[in-house]
Amino acid sequence: MPDAAVGLILRSLLCMLVLIAGYEMAFRALRSSYMPRADSVPILNAMTAQNYLYERGDSPVVIVGSSLSGRLQADLLDAHTYNLAFGGLSALDGLELVNHASTQPQLLLIESNVLFRPARKSFLDRLLSPPMVWLRKPMWVMRDVARPLTVALSYAQSLARRLMPASSAAAAVATPMAAVAGPPAAVVASVPTAGSLFDRMLDLQRVAYTREISADERTIMLDSLSRNLQVLKTRGVHVLFFEMPTHPDLCELPRQEGLRENLRAAFPDVPYVRLGECQGIQSTDGVHLTLDEARQVAVLINRLVERQLREFLAQPQAAQSAARFTQYECQERSFCTS
Repeated sequence: MPDAAVGLILRSLLCMLVLIAGYEMAFRALRSSYMPRADSVPILNAMTAQNYLYERGDSPVVIVGSSLSGRLQADLLDAHTYNLAFGGLSALDGLELVNHASTQPQLLLIESNVLFRPARKSFLDRLLSPPMVWLRKPMWVMRDVARPLTVALSYAQSLARRLMPASSAAAAVATPMAAVAGPPAAVVASVPTAGSLFDRMLDLQRVAYTREISADERTIMLDSLSRNLQVLKTRGVHVLFFEMPTHPDLCELPRQEGLRENLRAAFPDVPYVRLGECQGIQSTDGVHLTLDEARQVAVLINRLVERQLREFLAQPQAAQSAARFTQYECQERSFCTS
């Protein structure tokens, strides 16, 4: 290869490294004031997962679930709880991710609503495949939260909200968007209006929930859960299932009822908790809670976590690890140890 060509390649590599280093330093300098907003659900999922793997993996309490529990935004939950909920996926994806992380939570809450949806291998491969899984840990610029498009859109939306009249800005906050304010966060939903669109969405959910879980779905779900729960058990993680409330027309239909029965029969030693009553739930489409309903359920899940942590920390084997809770700012300090 001619010397001129070698020199050109070396100069290009040097320029690339300088640009990457400069972008990394700039992002770190601005990160404290940065309010990232995902431009799509897959990017939101990646940001939520990467934030857990590299920043919040030491969270004592982790929620794994789908977009249903994704409605429980970070500011509604206690500070020591990380919501590892993924839109379009299920708790099985979160379980796989937790078991691949370098640290483990003390309490893991598994949303049961769509556990019949298998883990998506392509999603986990993108997050966990080398060399990116190694490069993302020290380098923010390798993470989805630092994508130039994500940064540009986030600052553009932030500027637009500041320039809006107060009434318009308040309305914009209530509209659907994939928003991440220090991941994790959920897609914020507006309160639905009664009418044909909502009725059609609810009818579609009725049809889906009327179908019973198939034998294949049941086998894949129970096999995946058994494998992951066995790993968690050997690591001393306390686990429970929880069910998000949905529209009353869906709560007791064959698919949801069959799911409860299968989980209770297959894992009798794992608590199964239904969060609140379905009666009175409006939802945005039959299954996703409105923001006001999410606030009410968040109160219930915070109380559930507090109760479970008290019971866990009362066990002798938890004494050595109890100090981990002191680094988090708990809303209720009655269960935190000094």
